[in-house]
Amino acid sequence: MAARRDGVPGATTPDGILTRFEGTHFGRFIADIEDKPTPVAIDFGLMLLELSEDTVRNLNNYIDRVLAMTAADGRLHDASIAVESTGLTVHCSRLPRAEAAIKLRRHCEKRKYLAKADSWFGLALAPNGSMRFFAELVGPWKFDPAMEALWQSPSLMRPLNAGDGKSGRNDPCPCGSGKKYKRCCLGR
Repeated sequence: MAARRDGVPGATTPDGILTRFEGTHFGRFIADIEDKPTPVAIDFGLMLLELSEDTVRNLNNYIDRVLAMTAADGRLHDASIAVESTGLTVHCSRLPRAEAAIKLRRHCEKRKYLAKADSWFGLALAPNGSMRFFAELVGPWKFDPAMEALWQSPSLMRPLNAGDGKSGRNDPCPCGSGKKYKRCCLGR
């Protein structure tokens, strides 16, 4: 700290998660948050700093895949991770901001409910990986009959490319999380 504050010789940032992930999506998010000191950005940054190194590696890999899929087909793609009582959905699309914000918020509400989380963050990315905007949902989890009915709906239990109406374990999850069915809704 003295190197940063007082100009004492030494590393301004000691070896750790901030130096190991420099140049990655995670590192760029942290740097961008430093330039946007809004309450949502600060909460998001603190949540990111609580992640384990393995989770950060997985998050970077998920983001790489989401960006590649959006670049390939131009469609909306996202990935979600849940950690203890919070989570994060990363959403990438070319949609106009207003439309992307609505879709991101709806997806975050669903993921927050499914994970029974007290908070959930949404991050909208441009196809080049730059941050567009944040969303934050905060509040204790509460049972919601409408949300339960939504998740019990047969239309949500079918894969997106359903031919026979059955999801294979290794098919993409029909909930749209970007994960394999076996690692998402099948395990619930």
